[in-house]
Amino acid sequence: MRAFVRACVLVLAVSPAALAEKVQSLAALKPAPGGERRVALVIGNSAYRSAPLRNPVHDARAVARALAETGFVVTLMEDASQSSMRRTIRIFGDELVRGGVGLFYYAGHGMQVRGKNFLVPVNADIEREDEVEDQAVDANLVLSKMDSARNSLNIMILDACRNNPFQRSFRTAAQGLAQMDAPSGTLIAFATAPGSVAADGAGDNGIYTKHLLSEIRQPGLPVEQLFKQVRIGVSRETGDRQIPWESSSLRGDFFFLPPVATAGAADQQAAIQKAVQDATRASDERAARERVELQQRMEQMIQQVLPKQRAIGDRWFYAGHDADRPEKKFDLLVEVLGAASSGVTEATKDSGGRSTQWVYTAEPSMVSVGAGVTMFSPLVGQPQGLQVGQTWRGINLARIGTCGLGSIDCWAEAKAVSTEKVTVQAGTFDTLRIVVSLTATSIASHPRSAHGEYTYWYSPSAKRIVKYQSRLTGNSHWLGADPNVDLALAAYQLAGQAAVGSLPAPQ
Repeated sequence: MRAFVRACVLVLAVSPAALAEKVQSLAALKPAPGGERRVALVIGNSAYRSAPLRNPVHDARAVARALAETGFVVTLMEDASQSSMRRTIRIFGDELVRGGVGLFYYAGHGMQVRGKNFLVPVNADIEREDEVEDQAVDANLVLSKMDSARNSLNIMILDACRNNPFQRSFRTAAQGLAQMDAPSGTLIAFATAPGSVAADGAGDNGIYTKHLLSEIRQPGLPVEQLFKQVRIGVSRETGDRQIPWESSSLRGDFFFLPPVATAGAADQQAAIQKAVQDATRASDERAARERVELQQRMEQMIQQVLPKQRAIGDRWFYAGHDADRPEKKFDLLVEVLGAASSGVTEATKDSGGRSTQWVYTAEPSMVSVGAGVTMFSPLVGQPQGLQVGQTWRGINLARIGTCGLGSIDCWAEAKAVSTEKVTVQAGTFDTLRIVVSLTATSIASHPRSAHGEYTYWYSPSAKRIVKYQSRLTGNSHWLGADPNVDLALAAYQLAGQAAVGSLPAPQ
């Protein structure tokens, strides 16, 4: 089977003379809170011959110092070779077995191959896709050491997907690291969302690490809240071009620096907790009200345009199945009911008898329409100017599961990736492939996450998508859809034209 590779870097190698590997140990500069045992392994790789990076070594040094200031005993590696990285990770795993809190930080080039993430040592000599596993270090090696150690808590931080100019050697390549699910008691933090790249930064540190260093030094900040603050800072600085992301299965609280003890601290903490609870409850109630109001507005718009609907509008009939259970089949009928200045009104009905009506406006939106299928609004109605490279951000997710309901933070971005010829039951079509990446994160005391990748093949001649795939991981029920759905166009009819294939009779 042809290997599928997504990579932040395509060709990386250094000459032996260029390799200036350095390893040092930093003692804790102050005791950890409560005498807790804390150990960290920090790696920064910059000196790649073909694609050197400016900041990873600077980032690693700064992170190592900050961790030592919070009670960690730190091993710092700079411009590490593959053999040294593997050997030091093994030693790090042995330290975790002794208990306490473990932290792994990596800055440098990274790539994914067949869904696995790899950290690239500076001496890697990679010319072909099938050499990656031999030349790089599997990030799962670190997670395996953390999982088998069964210590109290682990944190993995990957600032490992810097932008770079390489565009050769691999036949299939895309940016970004793959999603990784955190083992029990572990938090994995990425400098940016799956499939995206992180900026190397023009200052002394990369953008992500700059904000991480700032938040680590804030006393009394729970680790989940810390990474949320990092996400807010990075997103604001990059104009949402880079959005950090986490996967967490932590079962307890962790502070890099403990809360500052003051007179009446217990009363103050109780007041803070009550304020947080009140604010969360108020946010949930406000989101619920807004959701109801939005639904009411949409229903009013539907009623306004229904009298204008055509006798028979455009109709598309799809056949689908659960990709994990092909025997679980369904069909979906999509009909245009009418149009108004506010948008396009359509109805969907699946084989289970469930129906949905919705007005798609000019605002980029995602809408769950039943049978595990989610529509993307720029592909509804009469889209104009769609082309490869086009991107969408600030996508409205109000109709996706629990997104926007106070404790669930969701964001998505979409990109037109390529043109492809697609053959389905309804025929062969020239299509534009659009990929939407959606991430949902719980901001409650025990954060969890979900990620969805939705792929649409849009055909201008059919005026709608002719093929669809969704692949969901994590707490996928947050996204209000069944995971891993495949859908293909079986028949359709455009207004005033003959039907292609066999369509159900109009209701």
